[in-house]
Amino acid sequence: MPKPSVPQFTVKFIDDSYTVLPTKTFDPYTGATSTQPGYTVTEVRIEVTINNLPAGSYKTSEGYECNLYYRVGIKGRFAEDWGNFAIMYYGVADDYSAPFVESSNGKHTIVSYSYSGSSAFPPGAQLDFRVQALYAYEDPSTISHMAFIHEALLVEAISGDWSDIKTITINYKTLPSSSSLQTATASIMPTSDPNNTPSPQQSPWQSYLIGILAAICIITIPLAIIPHINKQRKNNTNQTQHTTTT
Repeated sequence: MPKPSVPQFTVKFIDDSYTVLPTKTFDPYTGATSTQPGYTVTEVRIEVTINNLPAGSYKTSEGYECNLYYRVGIKGRFAEDWGNFAIMYYGVADDYSAPFVESSNGKHTIVSYSYSGSSAFPPGAQLDFRVQALYAYEDPSTISHMAFIHEALLVEAISGDWSDIKTITINYKTLPSSSSLQTATASIMPTSDPNNTPSPQQSPWQSYLIGILAAICIITIPLAIIPHINKQRKNNTNQTQHTTTT
């Protein structure tokens, strides 16, 4: 069984946090306007991408098949002791899941750790990473059905050298504070919606008065016009008679 080569990898800090702005809603039945306050969504993670080595196919002297795994080390930039990033990746700290990450079938094996805001690392924190490749196999003798453990322990067969150390710095996005979002909510709160405000309804008395005024206009206008028409006809008749006599 050959000693694994030193794997190449990249590590990056990713902050995909974002802000949801206040939203305004209008009720077409009541005419009421309400505003949902804005809020922030935290999506932060550290992602280690390992360029997969050729896996090969090997067996131990006992006939156990060996698979390719990776061990990812992590520590504070100014610390001495290394921790295991796989424990953070799996979310557990037992011997069955950690400290190895099995190589994927693609070109890369990605190991990531998501957390909320600065709960894990403060702003400006510097973290060191290193990666080691190894072959390991499952030892069936470690399965204990009495303890309801149906997984075999991973046993390290042979490991390669550690990679060079890569360092990242934790820089979080600057997002609006809760108070500024509340201020934004208050500033956009409208008193009315000009595009959706229902037209005012007329009362029965208003309709009645409008009807009376319309009737008066209908009656008055012809009465005012008729005398003028009669006078114009009389003038025309007199003018015609005077012309005939002459």
